[in-house]
Amino acid sequence: MICIILAGGSGTRLFPLSRKNYPKQFIPFFNDRSLFEMTINRFDKNDEIFIVANQSSLSYFNQMKSVINRPITLILEPEARNTSVAIIYSLLIIENLKSGVSDQNSGVNNKVTDEINIDKLAKDISAGEDPNKGRSNRDMYFRDELNTNKIIGVFPADHLIEDMCGFRSTIALASNFTRESICLIGIEPTRAETGYGYIEYKDNDVLSFKEKPSFQLANSYLQRGGFLWNAGMFLFNNNIFWKSLSKNNPQIFKLAINLKEEVFKQKSDFTTTKNEANNNISIINDLLSSLNVASQQKANNNINIIKPSKNISSIYNQFPNISIDFALIEKTDNLKVVKAKFDWDDLGNLQSVAEKVNRSICLDWGKYIFTQDEIAKRKNFENENIFIYNNNFSQNTDSFQQTPLKSNDDKVKTLSNSLTKGICSFKSLELESNEVNKHEDDVKSGNLVFGLPDKKYAFIDIKDLILFDTKDVLLLMKKREKDSSSQNIQNIPDKKNPYKNQREQNMKEQISSNQIASFQDKQDEKNQDKKLEPIIAFFDHIKKTQPEITESHKIVSRPWGFYDQLFEKKNEFQIKIISINAGESLSLQYHNFRDEEWIILSGSGKIRIEDKIFRAKISDHFSIKKKEKHQVIAEDDGITILEVQFGENLDEKDIVRLEDKYGRS
Repeated sequence: MICIILAGGSGTRLFPLSRKNYPKQFIPFFNDRSLFEMTINRFDKNDEIFIVANQSSLSYFNQMKSVINRPITLILEPEARNTSVAIIYSLLIIENLKSGVSDQNSGVNNKVTDEINIDKLAKDISAGEDPNKGRSNRDMYFRDELNTNKIIGVFPADHLIEDMCGFRSTIALASNFTRESICLIGIEPTRAETGYGYIEYKDNDVLSFKEKPSFQLANSYLQRGGFLWNAGMFLFNNNIFWKSLSKNNPQIFKLAINLKEEVFKQKSDFTTTKNEANNNISIINDLLSSLNVASQQKANNNINIIKPSKNISSIYNQFPNISIDFALIEKTDNLKVVKAKFDWDDLGNLQSVAEKVNRSICLDWGKYIFTQDEIAKRKNFENENIFIYNNNFSQNTDSFQQTPLKSNDDKVKTLSNSLTKGICSFKSLELESNEVNKHEDDVKSGNLVFGLPDKKYAFIDIKDLILFDTKDVLLLMKKREKDSSSQNIQNIPDKKNPYKNQREQNMKEQISSNQIASFQDKQDEKNQDKKLEPIIAFFDHIKKTQPEITESHKIVSRPWGFYDQLFEKKNEFQIKIISINAGESLSLQYHNFRDEEWIILSGSGKIRIEDKIFRAKISDHFSIKKKEKHQVIAEDDGITILEVQFGENLDEKDIVRLEDKYGRS
């Protein structure tokens, strides 16, 4: 299977933990693993992985290259414009890559299709005619390089799925429908949820789509049955997708043809890297070579990065900013759906994250990679950094354990992370728990902390509180009360299908008409006052008053490492710690509005200021004036620098890059 994983994200709903440049799919919430890592490990080793992400995610992928242990292709979007164009662009990139291989093998001259009369094509499509009628396979507008037997799947990168066996068996079932249809994967509702779209179905046929409903309507869906949550996962083959798009949305199909023409024109000089120093950045390469830096890292052939050209960007921006559901799925007649046989949570809010993590954790929010000392601090965080005292209650923080897996196959041993369920094959597993993390004692009245590793927290006569603490934002929230209308899937003793009785159980737990009326009144009041969800309202308030806080944490990851903003007096000076990983380097750059003073705190490397090169070691001091070109290259042990900036404009945008090994402008 070809897997297209959508890894965009705005960092809004999990604010203040997530930010625009630190979205939830990359945060290592679960035993030092992120939702993204869990997503790519969910697929078979023979599946091809293509990631669609925005430009800012390059920092994550460059730092995680030593952790990602399978080949992936990272497709960087010119800009975030929702899922419809992201999927279309990905399919064109994949077709482009595949056609290069097939054309080489077949000896075909790799020439883009003849000049296309776009207006005539659009009229033909609107009239219901086949745009490829009478054209040879080579001259088809969208050639079937991927083969009708090659299944393509689209999956979000930020959903939590723990049952790998159930996930793969669902994929296998959905694959049976992809020769003639687009097949969706739906989630059986376990509560009256107003935040998801619904799929009405019978057997495996999709009858209709329902927009996010009111609570009353969602409750009726739950009681009637025949509805699934739309989780944004679907499978298809290449021909079916393009035929359906040409029939159901000729306007977007027309744009797709324009985009394909540009993608294929770029074939010879398409910007593709293997996460190694780019051949264009001769200054960096020559400098490394002349200094004989032994620590220059080997390229990681597991990550193939594809960046858009300027021409592709201009066409990309013409696409409407709409989801694939609105652009295609909801307009398509021949749709199939398969009910998921696995647990699922989109972790769409802080309460959901707290319930799944289910213990206090700490992070240097903004970082992706951590030292062994930092990992050790996190393991001892609950015991050493949190004190809880209530008059009639004490919290036991020593009971956290990682859940082992038991298998009928002796080859399956206890795993270090309870997330890896099913491993790489369909084994018969007896799972003790389907939770990510677990306390032996169900501490219903405990407090949870999502905090900082070097900070102490105390709760005196306070219970049912969740504290979210970053370097620049503190948020306190009451724990959500669990009831029949908001309960997530619980362990059910039926080993063959632990989820089959959940809907019937919820149907028995009727919600009183008074509760419904009360809730509806509250909803009406909210609509009248036009009030937003509290976290979104809080986010919008911060964005208006201090927008930089919504962009990044005080610790900001970069492809070469990270920097930590320690202190700033606006328009006068700013103090930072800059940490550059072994073998990595800052770009060759200069600043228009600030001077900088550097003191080496640890490690070693080479520093270039204009045309002079210095060997840097602990306690060395360097001065960089406005307009002076400068660069740092870390050696084997990396390098950490205390940087003090002086100037009236200390904006991070005041960087003019002359050469950059990561391809940034």
